[in-house]
Amino acid sequence: MSLCHCLLRYLRLSPQKLSTVLTSQVFLLPELKLPPMPRTVCLSARHQRPTFLLAGLAIALLSSCTPSGDPIAQTTCTAAYAEALYTWRVNYWTSRTSAAGQRWEEFSRTQLLTQNGVKPTGAVTGPDDNEVWYPKLPPRPTPDEMDARRRPGEMQDPPEMLTTVNYSLECAAGRLNTDRHVYRQVAKAIRSGATPAVNYTLGRALSIVDSAPSPPSQEDKTPR
Repeated sequence: MSLCHCLLRYLRLSPQKLSTVLTSQVFLLPELKLPPMPRTVCLSARHQRPTFLLAGLAIALLSSCTPSGDPIAQTTCTAAYAEALYTWRVNYWTSRTSAAGQRWEEFSRTQLLTQNGVKPTGAVTGPDDNEVWYPKLPPRPTPDEMDARRRPGEMQDPPEMLTTVNYSLECAAGRLNTDRHVYRQVAKAIRSGATPAVNYTLGRALSIVDSAPSPPSQEDKTPR
């Protein structure tokens, strides 16, 4: 069990209430009914009687945790990726009102990887508002192909195009998944010559925290 989870357990806070505590700690501290700190939980203590100092320290430590109680760390990143995918899929069904009576089958797919918002080879459309470029559309499935996937007793809908984008960052801590907002910010920082840092936890970048400029070149240092 991580320290973050231990502190949440000690303070008797649910993950949903953590954000409220962190933004209103001055007012909530007197209202916290803290139990004695058992030695078997996470932290050993000579005195079993809790104090406001201990509660304040616990909340300060929780400020570096996610709402689910996981620790947050920082790392620098060197590349931002957006993988755009087009996929034809068909819904086969025996019942419109039951999820168990429906299933999806995927057919042809195309994909394209955008790095740092720069137009990649093979891009057909883009960029969109998130600086993502898109590939050409895959071939539509033929009636014979769709019939071959249909099971006895099933009906099928017309094929539909599924568009998905997967965002990730290449960082010192490894490849991190992220969302479109962090991807766009990191890509912009890298294109400007900066080395952005992000907050991350459990393999996912949560936010950008710094954009340190790259060291000046020798040419920039030469007096004019």
